[in-house]
Amino acid sequence: MTRRIAVLFGGPSAEHEVSIVSARGVLEKMDRKRFHPLPVYQDKSGRWHGNAAASRVLKGGRAAGGGRTLERVLLPLRAQAAFPLIHGTFGEDGTLQGALETLGLPYAGCGVRASAIGMDKEVCKVLWAALGLPVVPWVALDREGWRDGIRRARRLGLPLFVKPSDSGSSVGISKVKRWRDLPAAAEVALAVGRRALVEKAIEGREIEVSVLGGYGGETVSPPGEIVPGREFYDYADKYADDSAAGLHVPARLPAPLAGRFQRLARLAFTAIGGYGMARVDFFLEGKGALYLNEINTIPGFTPISMYPKLLGLCGLSYTRVITRLIELGIERGTVAPLKAQPVAGI
Repeated sequence: MTRRIAVLFGGPSAEHEVSIVSARGVLEKMDRKRFHPLPVYQDKSGRWHGNAAASRVLKGGRAAGGGRTLERVLLPLRAQAAFPLIHGTFGEDGTLQGALETLGLPYAGCGVRASAIGMDKEVCKVLWAALGLPVVPWVALDREGWRDGIRRARRLGLPLFVKPSDSGSSVGISKVKRWRDLPAAAEVALAVGRRALVEKAIEGREIEVSVLGGYGGETVSPPGEIVPGREFYDYADKYADDSAAGLHVPARLPAPLAGRFQRLARLAFTAIGGYGMARVDFFLEGKGALYLNEINTIPGFTPISMYPKLLGLCGLSYTRVITRLIELGIERGTVAPLKAQPVAGI
């Protein structure tokens, strides 16, 4: 018997188009002998669209009509599980996961808490640092008092990176080489979210590790390396077909150093309560200084995405990765909401 799987994509964040490409990849590679995919699209205004409109979007068209709520789209589809592929705000931050929980629908990937923690780079840093894991030195900014934060950031030295605390895909990131450019970079980041980070720029290599599995992370891939085509690994490098970025799968690292990355990736994943999938990003400075950069709880599934490529090094095909993620979501399950009961005397 095939299971009906709602593949959720789109969303109101800056990563809307990336999500569409990820959905195309998953729908193409999903095992049709085991699963019956049901594409479900969220437009940029936050409204949801079912199979027909979603299929038009996947083919490059547009969704017609005003859309509906998630519940009104999902329930008639009789989906047995969901595969969220909405990157960024409202898809990767626990919001969508909470909505699926209230509908009693199992879903692939991290739960509400892990998603929310993973999306917030500042909270992740605080948690990882408290556990003794190596993180890039930083100063936090907020819209209400960001100029005070900029003064504190001078202790980090130049160059610096400024980024939104709760966004992804390098949206709103600036590299700062002159102190006079720092306020403008802060304004760019704070236009994306209420809080931002100023981080010491690590002049080193960018390493990524894929994690797949339950709460312990049953499969941790060998590390891969990103060689940016620009000054840093920006949005165009990540998702453009003609990207100048280079991918080394696996990374060219000594075995003991590769093992350190894998151990740290598992620790970072379990620290946030990760489940299902995540890609853990690092910096390598010099010959052996490792720094956790961030964790992505809904990594890209585009043709050039590192997450499935790295798991391929573990003998897992793209199709098998998708299958395992759905299996894990169903195994975890969810608690259907209780029906409201009248209370005597009220």
